[in-house]
Amino acid sequence: MSLATQPNPHEVRVLARVQKYDNRAVEDQTIREVDEAVFERVRTHERELVEIAHEFLTDKKVHVEATHDIVTSMRDEVRVPLTKGALPTAAMADRYEQLRGYAELAISELERADEEAAWLAGRANDPYAAYIALMEKWPTVRPLLVY
Repeated sequence: MSLATQPNPHEVRVLARVQKYDNRAVEDQTIREVDEAVFERVRTHERELVEIAHEFLTDKKVHVEATHDIVTSMRDEVRVPLTKGALPTAAMADRYEQLRGYAELAISELERADEEAAWLAGRANDPYAAYIALMEKWPTVRPLLVY
């Protein structure tokens, strides 16, 4: 049997429960061992998800800080001077357009980050389902759970 035709970890758990056993003690032990093997892999996957989330937050913190800097620059260099009576200049208009372009890029990055965060949150909310889905998507990486 190739790795691609191996049952996924959830199917292994189901198979352990529908098999015929010589006695209840063997059945209980087998089910417990299968469950422990599967859930150890799920816990490993969950730790990987947490690590990915931490890396994600560290990476996206730069975008949040950049967005804050853009807002601050827009306020300090354009809005405040104009509200205090400064006359608009070509340099001020150019700076406004530059900052607006930066803001559009920042918004795009934050929207992408929001989508990625939702994807990660969905997996983190149910690591068991996320692990099974991963094994379904990539059957050649399924671990052999043989007892």
